[in-house]
Amino acid sequence: MNYSKEELHREAERQGGEYSRKMVEEYETLWGSAYWDYTRRERANWMAGRIARASPGRGNLRALEAGCGIGFTAFEVAKSGIIGSITALDMSEKALEIAARLKSERGADPAAAKVSFMKG
Repeated sequence: MNYSKEELHREAERQGGEYSRKMVEEYETLWGSAYWDYTRRERANWMAGRIARASPGRGNLRALEAGCGIGFTAFEVAKSGIIGSITALDMSEKALEIAARLKSERGADPAAAKVSFMKG
């Protein structure tokens, strides 16, 4: 089936709204759960390990994360020290609002300073 750009854009906006609602529900009900945090942290550690094996430089790499959600993985990878800066993108404004709040809650954490969020 062929869709026009306008139809695809409308569908992406619709799904983005649904995603935002689900992300807020997930954050409110699951954030802080030991199992959930463990699973996310393990995935972030796996990603950091893959980056470390694939790259010669440490601490001066720049990374792009598409579909960052509320930024959990970006923050965890930034903690590894392998990445100098991470640009984290997401289509959901709600998820990015939560990510920005979490970043501000981390205060002077050097890992959080490495992460910047953008809509995209």
